[in-house]
Amino acid sequence: MCNKFAFLFLLVIAIIPTQGFAQSNQPWQVSALGGVFSPADDELQNVYGDAAVAKLAVGTPIGQWGRLRFATDYFNRDGDPFYQSKDFDAGDAGELTLTGISLSLQTNPLTTGYPRLYFGAGVDYVFAKEEIIGQDTGDGSAIGAHVSFTPEFRISQRLIFVTEASYRFLEITFKSGRERYQFNLSGARLLIGLGLNLGT
Repeated sequence: MCNKFAFLFLLVIAIIPTQGFAQSNQPWQVSALGGVFSPADDELQNVYGDAAVAKLAVGTPIGQWGRLRFATDYFNRDGDPFYQSKDFDAGDAGELTLTGISLSLQTNPLTTGYPRLYFGAGVDYVFAKEEIIGQDTGDGSAIGAHVSFTPEFRISQRLIFVTEASYRFLEITFKSGRERYQFNLSGARLLIGLGLNLGT
């Protein structure tokens, strides 16, 4: 995990000089997106699988080609934590909930108009909870990191069609009573939605 954070830190440092210090003529943007989160961990994939994720984001411009993006996202999925048992079918006895907040630095160095192609990296803080019928609830939180690619297409003067592909690096230690267990909650997200440009 430390190596991943070091890589992302260097990536952000590499992006910063491309922003310059010139006054931005880019607008603020508020966007709402929905799509699919696909866990990378095999165990998590077997229990919960791919599922819907929702995201709200606010982007504030910096420099000529960049922006800071603040976002929150939500994931909730039922699954069978006893899927390996051959004696009975537990059905959707488990429920996993992830609520994240993130800050990312994005740059759009390739185009001056639309479509805009943003490349980004940033950090996440994620709250997680797992409820399994008949057991104590497990919960935890951790800092993660992500990389992203966000193409945007203009629909009208203010309305923007937003697409996003990202990968989050995240491991969380859950606490359930006196027990501790760790989940690798890393995975890919594919999202689409609409953005509203504000200001210029």
